Amino acid sequence: MQRSICLAILLLLLLVQPAGVMAAAGDVGDHYDQGVQLEQQGDLDQAVTAYRDTLKTDPYHSDARRRLADIYALQGKYPRAARQYRQLIRQWPTNPLYHYKLARLLVATRKYQEAIAEYRAAIAADPGNPEPHRELARLLVRRGRLDDAETEYRSLLGSHQDDTLARDALIAIYVKRKKYDDLTSLLADNVCRHPDDPTGYYKLGLVQDFRKEYPLAIASYQKAIELKGDYAKAYTALGKLYLKTGEYDRAREALHAAQIADPSYPEPHKLLTAIDNGPLVYRKVQSVSASGKAGTGIRHKAVKHRKKATAKHHKKAVAKHHKKAVAKPKHRKKTTCTGRKANSKKAKR
Repeated sequence: MQRSICLAILLLLLLVQPAGVMAAAGDVGDHYDQGVQLEQQGDLDQAVTAYRDTLKTDPYHSDARRRLADIYALQGKYPRAARQYRQLIRQWPTNPLYHYKLARLLVATRKYQEAIAEYRAAIAADPGNPEPHRELARLLVRRGRLDDAETEYRSLLGSHQDDTLARDALIAIYVKRKKYDDLTSLLADNVCRHPDDPTGYYKLGLVQDFRKEYPLAIASYQKAIELKGDYAKAYTALGKLYLKTGEYDRAREALHAAQIADPSYPEPHKLLTAIDNGPLVYRKVQSVSASGKAGTGIRHKAVKHRKKATAKHHKKAVAKHHKKAVAKPKHRKKTTCTGRKANSKKAKR
């Protein structure tokens, strides 16, 4: 009799348990789906409640936890969001997305060293994704770690050779650090990879111009113009270079072509006016920027002399004023102690 009762109870448990498990699984799915729907409708607080209910039933529901963390980050509740991302990393340590999201959150809270570590973990888990590389390199630049940023951008270009954002950022680093050999090499490599890109030749010409490699710069500017007939900046740069070398007729020709290519571009008109108004003195280039602007300029001799005269007059005026300021004051009669005492006695009387 007892044996039959035990078998009946066991059979009952086997029949009831799957139903309970299925009910729990149904509750998890219902809560999660409800949370997604509420999030799409913009009701974030109710979505948080639904996701938390999902996690109470299934703590390993990664989508619910990730969405919950994303909502906390969106609401500015960074400590709560960080806890959820860290829990995801503990459960799935090789998932690059969780490391990447935590790294961005740590940057927002200015925990830069931890953020750098999380970016590196994301890159190690998925080396082919360029975004963590870029954001890590930008963070390193902000922190003044240009050597590390340069290494990161080089690594990114090694796997993504056509990443223009990384290439432009690396150009900016080379300009800032005055590494003109590396800059020239990078731009030459870019021209080889993209022979039909006029901007690449123009930027290479600017650097060659700055380094006084004038024949190479002329060839680069001319190639840019050949690829893009209305490239006003390339015509203008070529005209400036001819002014440096004293070839005024060629300079006028290039600057007139720049005016025709882009009538709204003001620099060619200013330079042509300067040429027509008399002899010119060319100021040497001091720097070159990654945006394609070289620090060059044209000045008239008359203006230069006038500035010198004005400066000389200013110096004379300052010297005269200084001389008056430091001149000895007029001699005054000294008042002796006895005199002061006598005066004070008279005042009392």
